[in-house]
Amino acid sequence: MPKRKRKDSDEYLLRKIKKLERKIQKRTRRLSSDSSSDKSNTELTLHEDNQPDVSPDVPAIIDSIDDTMSVIQSSPAEVGLDQPITENISDIPSTSEAHSETPVVLDNNILELLDETPSKSKKWEHIATTSLSKEIKRDLLEKYFLAENCLKIGSPQLNPEIKAALSDILLKKDKAIELKQKQQAIAITCIGQALTTIFSSQNKDSGVIKLLLDAARLLCDSQYIESMSRRSFVTSTIKKEIKDHLYSTEIDSFLFGEKLAETLKIARASADTPIEEVRCTAGRLAAFYDRWRLITNDPVILSWVKNGYKIPFSTIVKQEFIPSCKNVSQKEHNEFQVVINDLLNSGSISECTPCNMQYISSIFLVPKPNGKKRFILNLKSLNKFTLTNHFKMEDLRTTLKLLSKNSYVQLI
Repeated sequence: MPKRKRKDSDEYLLRKIKKLERKIQKRTRRLSSDSSSDKSNTELTLHEDNQPDVSPDVPAIIDSIDDTMSVIQSSPAEVGLDQPITENISDIPSTSEAHSETPVVLDNNILELLDETPSKSKKWEHIATTSLSKEIKRDLLEKYFLAENCLKIGSPQLNPEIKAALSDILLKKDKAIELKQKQQAIAITCIGQALTTIFSSQNKDSGVIKLLLDAARLLCDSQYIESMSRRSFVTSTIKKEIKDHLYSTEIDSFLFGEKLAETLKIARASADTPIEEVRCTAGRLAAFYDRWRLITNDPVILSWVKNGYKIPFSTIVKQEFIPSCKNVSQKEHNEFQVVINDLLNSGSISECTPCNMQYISSIFLVPKPNGKKRFILNLKSLNKFTLTNHFKMEDLRTTLKLLSKNSYVQLI
């Protein structure tokens, strides 16, 4: 058999050394994992000859390595080595590079941060199955804030146009998911601060950085999934053509984007729905019936929009007496005429002719903040013939909750 070349022989010996070294490491880890629980976190002790305290099989492997090392170091010039063999041995992958799970000894300060003791090592499992206390959760949510350049990782708000048409049950469901997204956003913020700390330090462990980046990516994807889930049940009653346009919007600080009004206009134009031409500035609610269908499916509201509101009379209306005309000055008469002409021009009222079963009510004017007069039709006597349903009158506080940034307010 031909002799092995010197270069090949050198590489063969190096590979053998590395192989034996890895075998020692595996045996050492196996021994440490099989040891008793009270010694699981202790490090391997060294004998007087500085060799690891391992099983009887390991010294034989060490002797084999020593024999090989003596052959190489006996004549380094002959084997052609330019540097000590110990430098090559240092290139052997460490335990962390082999992704093993060697027991780690934690000091008391770290255990205090983890809120754990060696006898209570499943704290996270306990939280996952029983939840955090309200006090701890509140403190954590108030401790961290979203970064100015990453506001979109937070929980998007529900658009006011959509919110106004949802039932209380759907609003509660959406609010629950929104709170969950806020908590996930805080978790992403914590990971971001940890990465910032690592990047600014001298010791940048690429393995730890990769783990944190993977965790952040998964949480960001969870935010997107939760947002799409909110969109799904919010648009469950909307026509498919309109829903496709809503889903094409980009999620930003709002669930359906800040330009939802423009999206709805495009959706209506693509639906080829004829729009009734309106020549007056009042009484044109029915012309926007299709748009109302985008935000509600309540048959009562849609009936009012399309056909108008019909007074629910409880009995046959019969006027017992006609209200007398109040004497007014020429100035007040002129003011009445100006207001009535404005209402006629805007289409809010129309002229009528006397008929049977008519009901006549009195009118009067009240001053407006801008100096003009408001026309009031007094229907107090007519209300006696109607069904009265008590309801809560919304005030300014409710209106403010529906407003968002860059909203416009119209004075009526």
